[in-house]
Amino acid sequence: MPSNLYAPPVAVVSEMPSLDTPSIRPRHVTFAVWLLWVNVLLGIFVQVARLGIAKPGLSPGTTIAIGLIGICVGVALVYWVARKLSQGRDWMRIALLVLSLLGICILPFLWRYRAIAMAAYGGSTLRVVVEMTRIVIGWFVVGLLFTTQSRAWFRR
Repeated sequence: MPSNLYAPPVAVVSEMPSLDTPSIRPRHVTFAVWLLWVNVLLGIFVQVARLGIAKPGLSPGTTIAIGLIGICVGVALVYWVARKLSQGRDWMRIALLVLSLLGICILPFLWRYRAIAMAAYGGSTLRVVVEMTRIVIGWFVVGLLFTTQSRAWFRR
């Protein structure tokens, strides 16, 4: 008999895992993370193609250094986002939604997007197509993160 009758029980108490939410990552989330990396590769392709274009007032070495720093920062940022999504962080999913919606809200201000994009990419239609593909992939990633299975997994 315990010495203190008013002490709480010493049994191990733990929560049971919920049976209605999946414990393994859904295919949609895995595919969304994979598409994030495809988007990074497309971005690196565009950036490397722009490395050879010297900016006015900058030496070619400075232009290449700035481009490589941009690539490294971009890869690190996407690594962090992909890691948090893979860990099931709901706040990252919502942050991507908010950023995508902000990007959509900016579109009316860029009603001359084709002319702006062509000027920015030196008249290269391929670069404009790659950038538009990256935008569509980003929206698709957000859509995958808000499917029924993905929502249940993030809210577990």
